[in-house]
Amino acid sequence: MPTGKGSHFSLDIGGGVPDVVVVDPFLRSVSAANEAEEVDATVVTSEKREFEPTYERDRLTLRLKATTTSLEFARDAKGLIDADYIYGPFGSAIGQPKISGLCNVLRAQSIPNAEPGTLSELEVELNINTEVHDVFAAAVRSDSDEPEDPEGYERDRAAQRPTRPAQRPARPAQPRRR
Repeated sequence: MPTGKGSHFSLDIGGGVPDVVVVDPFLRSVSAANEAEEVDATVVTSEKREFEPTYERDRLTLRLKATTTSLEFARDAKGLIDADYIYGPFGSAIGQPKISGLCNVLRAQSIPNAEPGTLSELEVELNINTEVHDVFAAAVRSDSDEPEDPEGYERDRAAQRPTRPAQRPARPAQPRRR
């Protein structure tokens, strides 16, 4: 369920000391994936193969716009175990769904991807250990110092749009000479 603008995600990177980082200002998308593993439980005398589920795992992948703050966040998040997270797929307004719990940071890319003509991005991949489904009782205030349009995101997007060549102003009609 990829989402992006308007979503809320925060992660406690304090390692025992509450240090919650709200990544909303530079969050591009959140992709959720579910993996399951089975073990072959077929009895030797059986003609039919049987499988039993062993575990199921949920993962979230955060795609972030590369900013100074997001690079620091990715660097600080590397290797976290049982970190508190809060995810609001539709934002953090009162009454919106809230998913929270503990997660491990599997991969935190602190060197952004850069491709000519595109915005630089980085990814943080989380393994969800526990999840509690609830709703936001109060709106979450972003303590981030990033502005609403961090480092000109909208300006950069506008720069990627194809532009039309400037049109000359129309010439006034001139009488024809004979």
